[in-house]
Amino acid sequence: MKRTKAQQKIDADRIQRAITGMILSMTAIPRIYALAEKLIAEGADDAQLKAGIRQFVGEPV
Repeated sequence: MKRTKAQQKIDADRIQRAITGMILSMTAIPRIYALAEKLIAEGADDAQLKAGIRQFVGEPV
């Protein structure tokens, strides 16, 4: 799916909000972004995005 620059910015902002406050190793961030982009492509809303990332890093959902 081709996304516009504006949509990429919106998605990046959503990802940033979803992971703000979580302490993560720097090596995990690219994997989290890949997961987040996959969830967004599947149509996840903000709550589902946040829950998916929390589950990925092992935090309670």
